[in-house]
Amino acid sequence: MTGAGSDSSDGSRPAGNGWAGLPVENGRVQVQLRIAPRTVVMIAAIVLLFWGAVQVAYALDTLIFWVLTAVFLAMASDPAVQAFQRWGMRRGHALLTFFAALVVVLTIIGSVFVPLVVEQSEELIRAVPAYINELQSSDWFQRLDERFEVLEQAAGYLEALPAAVSSGVGTVVNGLINGVFGMVTILLLTIFLLIDGERLFKNAMLVAPQIGKRRWYELSRALYHNVGRYVSGRVMVSLAGSTLLLVVMTLIGMPSVLPLAMWMFLWGLIPMVGATIGSAPAILVSFFYSDPIFGNNLASGIFLVVFIIVYQQVENGYIEPRVVGKTVSLAPFVVFLSILIGGSLLGVIGALMAIPVAGVIQVALRDLVAAQVDGEYLAAAAPPTDDAGTDSPTAAGEGNEGPAA
Repeated sequence: MTGAGSDSSDGSRPAGNGWAGLPVENGRVQVQLRIAPRTVVMIAAIVLLFWGAVQVAYALDTLIFWVLTAVFLAMASDPAVQAFQRWGMRRGHALLTFFAALVVVLTIIGSVFVPLVVEQSEELIRAVPAYINELQSSDWFQRLDERFEVLEQAAGYLEALPAAVSSGVGTVVNGLINGVFGMVTILLLTIFLLIDGERLFKNAMLVAPQIGKRRWYELSRALYHNVGRYVSGRVMVSLAGSTLLLVVMTLIGMPSVLPLAMWMFLWGLIPMVGATIGSAPAILVSFFYSDPIFGNNLASGIFLVVFIIVYQQVENGYIEPRVVGKTVSLAPFVVFLSILIGGSLLGVIGALMAIPVAGVIQVALRDLVAAQVDGEYLAAAAPPTDDAGTDSPTAAGEGNEGPAA
């Protein structure tokens, strides 16, 4: 007579004990996988919905870009609005004060700097032929032209340029109209988000799933505040770099310093590589300009290249970690990869948003890993449960009372 739980005489285990009711044939468990038609229909519906969402997003890519840009500008402007609120203003009065101050600042910039920028830009454009003639008369360019026929290729491009410009006039006008319409739309969306952004965010949290709602709320708030602080820090860093470049170009007597410095400021908003890209026009002009300090254009160009390299290292290693590094803490590779992805998706706005978004994703991944590790630790530390049919000490004591006295 065999006891419960032992193998049967034919070598196979009983169906109801060792194999949990699964059929056994020749020592192998026979498993049949059955997929209900309802499951197939559900999977097909999910695939179709995903495909439809991708198509809608592709069709509305311009509108999505406008909305994301407005969200970014609202998050970047909210710290200034909150600063007015801390002075005792209500939200509406703080918004009016912020926009009034913004209009005043833009008016001052337009009345003071725009005429100078336009004048110096015209001087720079008028000086381009002289730069080209000086370039053609240089020995190293003549040797380069003899080897690669640079002038002949450039002449071919210039001959085809008028036809290309005339054929693209309609496209340029259409682009300008769409650009103005887009700027007005983004401005209105930004205003609406600054007015009702908090209420919209709370309503979105009400319809969010209950599982993990608190953590999603904390991550969303962290992203909202980090973007504002990050943009403020980037503006300060870019302003410092462009101002320093303006001073250096003025000291060596370069022309058209204001448009070159403003170009440096705009590109300097992009971390890591912005200052290098933004300083390229200034370096190019310095190689064509003989300054009173160095006496020749080659020396001034080399000096400006060395200055930009040194400044980029100081900015990345000293200024940015102290101004912006308190907001996010990311590895340089992650920062560079995030900038590439954000710039590919949304251009300059995407490159600016990439760093704070990557910081929030990093925090979310750390929390997820920590929660998983804590769950595994608690599961390993929990005492084993007494299942039916197991040989726990309690079950052994109750089922084996020993011989009666």
